[in-house]
Amino acid sequence: MFNPDQNRLAPTLAMIMAASLVGFITGYTVPLISLELAQQQIAPLYVGLLAALPPAGMMISSFLSPALCRRVEMGVLLSGSLILLALATIASCMTTDMTLLLLPRLLTGLASGVIIVLGRKLDHRRRGGQPARHPHRHLRLAFTAASWPGRY
Repeated sequence: MFNPDQNRLAPTLAMIMAASLVGFITGYTVPLISLELAQQQIAPLYVGLLAALPPAGMMISSFLSPALCRRVEMGVLLSGSLILLALATIASCMTTDMTLLLLPRLLTGLASGVIIVLGRKLDHRRRGGQPARHPHRHLRLAFTAASWPGRY
């Protein structure tokens, strides 16, 4: 599916859209869920810990992603991560119970981290292993632009 030698535009656009989706979901769900829990007068410590689960999932996925990339084809891994991200986001929006939010928030981070690692890997392969002057600039721009409105 993502053979960089055949068509360079399709995989790049797919990864830009995936990075935008990760940024959008992170930028909107973390503050909205935190605000909802704060309105329920959940202790700030627990709200903060819950908000830290997506970044913790991203850190965990950075260790898991290399092994996943060796075992699973990139297109399948990207599709699976996007589906997991969508399901975790839906589950996060369906409940405001602290214990029920733990797993979806962690899975949001895991899926997001895999998508980000795949984008970097694809960018590296597209360049033939050569260092870039501005590495991953398209993915960073897409992620930042998509997450920015949720922060304000």
